[in-house]
Amino acid sequence: MAPAQPSYLIVGAGIFGASTALHLKAAKPEARVTLLDRTPYPCPYGASFDLNKIVRDYYTDKFYMRLANEAQQEWRNGDMWKSFYHETGLFVADDTGMGRRIIQNYRDLHMDHSSEMIPPEEVGKRWNEVYKGADLNGVEEIFWNAGCGWADAAGALQHTVETAVESGVAYKEGEMASLLLDDSKTCHGLRLKDETELRADQTLLCTGAHTAKLLADSAPQWKELQINERMIATGVVAAYVRLTSQQMERFKGMPIYVGAMPDVKGGLLAPTPDGLMKIARDESFSHYVQHEASNQKISIPPESRSQTVWGQDVPQGLKDECNEVVRRSLGEKAEGLEIEAYRLCWDAFTPDQGLIISPHSHCRNLYFALGGSFHSWKLLPTIGSYIVQMLHGELEPGKAEKWAWDRVSEDGAHGKLQPKRDLVDIPGYSELMQQVSA
Repeated sequence: MAPAQPSYLIVGAGIFGASTALHLKAAKPEARVTLLDRTPYPCPYGASFDLNKIVRDYYTDKFYMRLANEAQQEWRNGDMWKSFYHETGLFVADDTGMGRRIIQNYRDLHMDHSSEMIPPEEVGKRWNEVYKGADLNGVEEIFWNAGCGWADAAGALQHTVETAVESGVAYKEGEMASLLLDDSKTCHGLRLKDETELRADQTLLCTGAHTAKLLADSAPQWKELQINERMIATGVVAAYVRLTSQQMERFKGMPIYVGAMPDVKGGLLAPTPDGLMKIARDESFSHYVQHEASNQKISIPPESRSQTVWGQDVPQGLKDECNEVVRRSLGEKAEGLEIEAYRLCWDAFTPDQGLIISPHSHCRNLYFALGGSFHSWKLLPTIGSYIVQMLHGELEPGKAEKWAWDRVSEDGAHGKLQPKRDLVDIPGYSELMQQVSA
């Protein structure tokens, strides 16, 4: 008899799901691989669908620095990725000594780099004096890395899924309802809201901020199945300005700016070729609700999807914070810049900001790839190869331990975005909800 055709269901077509589909089909051409998301790809509601994302190879954590460096090489040189990547350089205003720790990591890991520490007054002289008015009060030195940049997020994600589909991956659209679980604590796939059942030998959840609710809806009384303290759905706000041709000339040569000081939380990405300048506010929030069936409070993205696509449906308090980022980043050069649109971006945030790439400890044939914690998008070209190794039990022990479902949390990989407030407490939230529901 011919061997049975292995089957895989990947739920969520963000960077984890898309990268896994691509690498899985390459590793097992004979396998039946299904990739599911809510809309035609790329899904506009997901965190991975964005105007652009920062691509960098530095961390204070050496483990993630190696991973990022591997991905960075693909962004620069890989035939599939390099057309989406723009190397503009990046500087960080930080008062914790982070820059010097990163430069030491480059040395310890024997990595080539183009980083240096520069005095704050140098910032206003470089790069066409774009940042001459930046608020750098309280910072003694600036970390500058010429080897960083940004990638066209939506374009790269779409190309990844398209390439996976061309290789034989089946893409399905549907709203997830619950996992298909039996009494032996085995997962057989997923049930959609229209009652369609998608069955597979192995089910991989790349469901990010929606994972806690899916598990709670699937088996509310099964405590060992739940997320518990392993991750929390966390949101941040982003915005963009549409630059005129004159403004584009003014910001020519602009690098990425990251403000990581107590009074300056966020920064700017270099403009896209069509003149969109993205603003990132680096101050996150949860959104806790009571899940009645499981009797637990979980953080989930709001049901209204209008807040997760570019528009005006975000609380006024978050709009004010984005405008503050522009003002503090550019000073007088912010005059005449008006934010055109905003969106909320939700991700799964773990206590150590590390990934979860692991089988479930208490449910057979159920696997996870999530925990992006707002820093993992850059791994799109490479992370799928490690997820495929995990699915086949071939992941190197050190990585398996680092990414395990059950693990002891260590130092954070991206701790500055730890949520310290809830969405409902942000000024303007109640008024917005009344408008959205009217």
